[in-house]
Amino acid sequence: MLGTTQSCSSTNQGSSCQLQFNLKDANGNPVCNATVTFTVNGVAGSKVRPTTSTTDCNGNVGAAFTAGTGCGTATITASSPPASTQTTIQVPCNSGGTLPNTSTNAPNAPMWPPALIALALFVVAGCGLTLRRMRATT
Repeated sequence: MLGTTQSCSSTNQGSSCQLQFNLKDANGNPVCNATVTFTVNGVAGSKVRPTTSTTDCNGNVGAAFTAGTGCGTATITASSPPASTQTTIQVPCNSGGTLPNTSTNAPNAPMWPPALIALALFVVAGCGLTLRRMRATT
């Protein structure tokens, strides 16, 4: 049987979360040197690294989940046949800072009125480009 612990239940777009899995046999004893394969589904661009690892002699094996640019629920599966387990991590929309905006909602930034835009263009085009050369006198 495979059990799981994780350092987070949600993470931002582009951020990582550490996962720890524990493999035990039918008698509850740790399984040493077993190969565990990791996969991730549900959030576009998300990854789990490594994709394959080996348990230590306490039955523990770790992986890192990195959220992609999508949002929603990511499902991470760890399997070492015949055992497998799944865990989920939430990735909130628009949580990545510098990543592309994946939301379908319009931004709520303030709009400049057209008169203010025209004034700003007039100042930049008319006054901002006037330079004069001055000479110091004694």
